[in-house]
Amino acid sequence: MNGLTHGSTGDDLADLLDDPDGAAKARAHIERTARPADEAFADTDAPPPADDAPPDDTGQGKSAATALVELAEAEFEFGVSPSGEAFAVPRHGPRIVSTLKGSKSALRSRLARLYYQQHRRVASGQALTDALAVIEGMAQEGEERELHLRVAEDSRGHWLDLGDDTGSAVLITASGWSIETPPMLFKRTVLGGPLPTPEQGGDLDALWSTLNVAEADRPLLLAWLVSCLFPDIPHPVLALLGEQGTGKTTAHKKLVMLLDKGPVPNRKPPRDADTWVSAAQG
Repeated sequence: MNGLTHGSTGDDLADLLDDPDGAAKARAHIERTARPADEAFADTDAPPPADDAPPDDTGQGKSAATALVELAEAEFEFGVSPSGEAFAVPRHGPRIVSTLKGSKSALRSRLARLYYQQHRRVASGQALTDALAVIEGMAQEGEERELHLRVAEDSRGHWLDLGDDTGSAVLITASGWSIETPPMLFKRTVLGGPLPTPEQGGDLDALWSTLNVAEADRPLLLAWLVSCLFPDIPHPVLALLGEQGTGKTTAHKKLVMLLDKGPVPNRKPPRDADTWVSAAQG
């Protein structure tokens, strides 16, 4: 044997090295057939490295998880509720709370969208999970603030969150109401929805015309509606009684949509205590 081919084996090399000129021929063969590491990698069946590390301003690569955390720090403030629920609030624009997970406005989906808009690439699920773990740690060290659900109260009056993209709420006082930016934080859930912007000059006749409620019972129903705007009191349970076909379900749906418009106004009673807690939290 007096030469090597591209597919030569280790035994071929051993035979060649027994030749007086074998060492020189082996070195020439290696130099002729050697390829850069990236070309050799490209010829294999292994997938290329994940496109998961956009360059930073210095040209050095960083992981997508690190880029996500930095993006979150630039766009959001972090905090935690008294119950330990971590959340984020935008630094600019409407101060709409984003929980880290579990709602339609969760930080995970918002971060994924912002990351794509900035880098024009998709962050992997693992990168988002790692970033949110770091962000949750930051939030636990942040300011503890109460998160209100639809209604709240302070020294000025009662607040009703409109649930829209503006972050506005209705301030209700003894002298009237106005639409303002609330000083407290409201969280949203998948069971809630935006309420229509209220208008001046309404009256209750429009309500009674759509409900099959006896005139003598209307003050009780009105008191129940008003009680729903008080967040920290025991609330009466509304029971609509009547024969089949008298509009109980329709009345219930209209009343719920009036106060807390959502995708599922009529639901079955929770099965157990844990389900009651989950329903109340939403």
